[in-house]
Amino acid sequence: MSKNYKRLLTATLALTSLIICGGRINSVHAEELIPAEETIPVEEKTSEPEIKFEESIGDEDRFADCPFSIEGRYFAPHFDANVKSDKIHYNGGSVGLKDDLGFGNDKAPEVILRYKRLSLDYIYIHGSGHKTYSGHDVLTFGGSRYHGQIDAKNTVHYLKLNVTNPIKMTDDGGLTWSYGVTGMFWKGKVSGTDMKGRSESRSEDYGVPVPTLGIGAQINILPQFNGYANISGMYLGHYGHFYDFEAGVKFKPTPHFAITAGYRKIETKVDHKNDYGKLKMNGPFAGLRFDF
Repeated sequence: MSKNYKRLLTATLALTSLIICGGRINSVHAEELIPAEETIPVEEKTSEPEIKFEESIGDEDRFADCPFSIEGRYFAPHFDANVKSDKIHYNGGSVGLKDDLGFGNDKAPEVILRYKRLSLDYIYIHGSGHKTYSGHDVLTFGGSRYHGQIDAKNTVHYLKLNVTNPIKMTDDGGLTWSYGVTGMFWKGKVSGTDMKGRSESRSEDYGVPVPTLGIGAQINILPQFNGYANISGMYLGHYGHFYDFEAGVKFKPTPHFAITAGYRKIETKVDHKNDYGKLKMNGPFAGLRFDF
């Protein structure tokens, strides 16, 4: 074999080795530069979390285990009222429903309906009175002037729609605030003999709806026994005012039944031009409450 042939064979083998090694190097570099598919992070598709609308712990009513309740009360208030208008006055002044019309302290049955934080309170008062006017005493009622003996009837409807909201509630008690509207509706009727000796019967009625704001407090005395107090009302400046105060206790021997007792005072006053009215009733109450 000639030297030229050996040199050519040697060069060929060297070039072949270089090509094979270079391919392996390029393959390694390519594997390093291009990561495998399994190393590429794939973003997983996840469903959006379900949104639940639930009341927070602080919004729970710690004193009501059921959303709906009905309470019946026996309210025995001391009742008094004075009214005056162009059609109602006594010797030119206001008419006292007790002193001038002879009304007594009538019992006032009461019903309270509650659904969660909403409550509707209704009080009904109905009574009759008798009075005899002598001398120069004259009663003007419904535009007619009465002298002598008269018979009178008195009816009061009290309605209170209220929403109570928590301020701060703990295991020992809590504070609340409220808003709502209250209506006091009175109707009176007088029958008797007028100044001309004729039999007359006249009636008058007045209604006063008032928006209210209030605040209340509760305290847990024992696991089944708690006390509370709340007041609501509205100040109307020289036009008058309204307020409703109540304090009491509640004993709950079973989850769906409670016994309530306490004291309540309600007063409303309206003074506008020639119309004046002031009605108040205050006294103890006792009731039974059923929760559903």
